[in-house]
Amino acid sequence: MSDVAQWKNRFAEFTVVPSRSGAPTVVHVPTGMLIHSRMNPVAEAYEIAEANRLSDASVTVLLGGGLGYLAESILDVQGADHTVIVIEPDVDLIALSHSVRSRSVYASSPRIMMKRVLSPQEMAEKCSDIPGTANMIIAPYFESLASSKQNVLSGFLRILRSERASKVVYDPLVLRNAEMNKTCLILLPSALDVRQDNGKPVLVVGAGPSLDLCVQTIRELRDRFVVIAASGAVPPLQARGVEPDWVIALEGREIINRDLSALSPATRMVAFPSVHPGVLSAHMQHTFAGVRSDGSGLETRGGSSLVPALDFALHIASTDIALIGADLSAGNGIYAQNANRDAAVEPMVDPPKYLAMRTGLERLLGGRNLSNRKVFHVLDKGAVLSGTERLLPQHLDQILNRMAESEALSEREPSY
Repeated sequence: MSDVAQWKNRFAEFTVVPSRSGAPTVVHVPTGMLIHSRMNPVAEAYEIAEANRLSDASVTVLLGGGLGYLAESILDVQGADHTVIVIEPDVDLIALSHSVRSRSVYASSPRIMMKRVLSPQEMAEKCSDIPGTANMIIAPYFESLASSKQNVLSGFLRILRSERASKVVYDPLVLRNAEMNKTCLILLPSALDVRQDNGKPVLVVGAGPSLDLCVQTIRELRDRFVVIAASGAVPPLQARGVEPDWVIALEGREIINRDLSALSPATRMVAFPSVHPGVLSAHMQHTFAGVRSDGSGLETRGGSSLVPALDFALHIASTDIALIGADLSAGNGIYAQNANRDAAVEPMVDPPKYLAMRTGLERLLGGRNLSNRKVFHVLDKGAVLSGTERLLPQHLDQILNRMAESEALSEREPSY
């Protein structure tokens, strides 16, 4: 028990105590909650691992590592080829586990990968990289602590639950659509080969509430810009007499067919393997593939067509860009109130979906060279995306006119 004695009271929030079986367990001091069983932490971990066994999963994502008993049990239960990815936001608990059990499998196995995640934003980014076939387990202690008002772990829990629910719903749909679309997509020209050479600035449009504050200006200045719209933004734009130049089609559900049912023949589309097959069959003549056969393509991580829409804008043009209708964390929780779908029924504050979308957009912006141009985030309230400049909707016309006048406009059409 020397290890237990050494680490007892080392950290203010954790106290190491022996369980009745002799294996160390930990008490979270502020709440008095146990990280592992007071009776037998090892037996408890095996019960949880058995209850969550997935025979066809090669990876398990575990939220909350504790002292490592559950991660070790998952390896034993799942078999020799299995890998466990542990997401742990508490650096003290990571250090504690590796010191109290320094000779354990948890501390030394290459099949256990520790991901130190310090914020819900990082959590959203890590979740976007999780394989769709991965098992996901939330350690009981983490769930208990997250329900306590004395900590900030609930954001991590919401992200993982949202990601897990999304994968259960969407992964089978995406796989089915990709299989049905693969023959058509091979025949399409690549969106990566498109270049915008007429010098016009670009508007990237989503379906957020702030679109209402901007659409009149967009209509009045329509011919001075290239408009790239997320598919959900097409109905509200068309309702106000604005036809986009490009539409990004990522949505796998059938509802996207309604969003794009009145699409102008002059509007071009960028489609992805996940899109509902009905979209390709209806608009094949004017469509470009967002992903090449070798897997390269526009960024899609983040769960929103706004992400590839912005990536496409950054790809085709060297001009300034204005991002409109990208509220992402509206106080009433309704991101896509202008679309025919996705409007929240109950008010929510910063739902996990929006955090994942924000993370995807900020990751994209952080990986692009913006030294010679600006991305304006048109937003009246709330936090703008990192890497962008805030532009109030009431000033949109001034900036758009300035953007257009600063470019040497050309009469040439985009080259494909």
